[in-house]
Amino acid sequence: MKIESRHGYFIFEEETAGEIGRFSSVYGLELVSVEDYFTFDDLSEADEYSLIGKPFLDFPAIARFEGAPWEIMRANAVIYDIELGILKPVVSVISQISLQQSDFYYVSNSLIQPGSILNSGQRIVDFKCWYDWRVSTFKYTELGFL
Repeated sequence: MKIESRHGYFIFEEETAGEIGRFSSVYGLELVSVEDYFTFDDLSEADEYSLIGKPFLDFPAIARFEGAPWEIMRANAVIYDIELGILKPVVSVISQISLQQSDFYYVSNSLIQPGSILNSGQRIVDFKCWYDWRVSTFKYTELGFL
């Protein structure tokens, strides 16, 4: 299964039938279909614009912007908090992580919380990831930093 974070907006795509349901059950996540991908239920109703002071997915926007939800999140400097199920400022994420490098990707046993800080001090906001069912690990590529 392919997982992508675009500035904290999550996109899940099946590579084989039934992966979304199985992943949701294993990790206790509520994922819903949006266009041709799946995302968290809390993100599924995102507007394609934000207005200063008006709620964008219940977070008061700081920017007037029109575009895809992840572009709006970038413009408003927010990410989706996986555990709390809310948008919050990217700079408010204080979790530090270390990723193990293996060949052409990084390996982790968990889904990275966008905004997390690597040991190098870089703040991760974007990534592409593949979930490996055989060994229950996440394989990360194309890390993007703030």
